[in-house]
Amino acid sequence: MEQVRIQIRFTATFAIGSPILPPPAQRMNSVQNCLHDFDFRFSQAKDLPPIRSCAVPIYSSGDSSVPTGGDVWFTLRASDVVSAPLRVTVSTPDQVVSATFDLAALR
Repeated sequence: MEQVRIQIRFTATFAIGSPILPPPAQRMNSVQNCLHDFDFRFSQAKDLPPIRSCAVPIYSSGDSSVPTGGDVWFTLRASDVVSAPLRVTVSTPDQVVSATFDLAALR
């Protein structure tokens, strides 16, 4: 199993009370509930679908009831991942952010 962690920090457009955020009772129950407008993709020569995911909230240092983001963990099947660059793409309705990691260099 290979794990990937993506840290999301909320911006003013994704703040408490924003229509994008689900009600507090639904937050962080799953990646889909917390970050329902986010799309996460992992690829090498082909897309690598995660076999599981979870999210852990990050809270404001001044108020432990106010989430300021979250760590999103994905588990990929080790047999699907090769020692080649891994591209991670996070999309929202208004932006796309990608990063490529050279897995051979990280060994």
